[in-house]
Amino acid sequence: MNNIKVRLPRESDAGRVEELLLYIAKLHRDGRSDLFIDAGAKFGRDEILALFADDDSPVFVAEDGEGYVIGYIICRMKNSAGNPSLKPVKRLYIEDLCVDPEYSGRGVGRALMARAEEYARAAGCHNLELNVWEFNSDAIEFYRKNGYTEQRRIMEKLL
Repeated sequence: MNNIKVRLPRESDAGRVEELLLYIAKLHRDGRSDLFIDAGAKFGRDEILALFADDDSPVFVAEDGEGYVIGYIICRMKNSAGNPSLKPVKRLYIEDLCVDPEYSGRGVGRALMARAEEYARAAGCHNLELNVWEFNSDAIEFYRKNGYTEQRRIMEKLL
């Protein structure tokens, strides 16, 4: 798909981003119904609009050649300054990434990740970070193909 355009979101994109957030919410509920509730999207419209306006939470959307939003990436700037055991480095945390499943495998996710990396480099970040659920093997493979490696693990024991 050569006509992918990654850009900053407009207020008019909030509804479509919310639709994609609902898709991600269902994916998580299906993958870990013991943890995720059926309560809608992670962010509502007002929260999405607040993220769009927050300089410490860069959001980018991908659109097809006709201007239809087919994916998004929500990031947060983090800094370890003040933590006495860590060097004071800036990092860009990828909080959420979603590509409309109809457009999966066409380079949309790769384009969104590249834009986040470009932003992080320009902002002087040391690295990009993200979390991914173990049940989401497609996402894990996608991140590995894009150069991500494990930094640490969160482990659990179900009771």
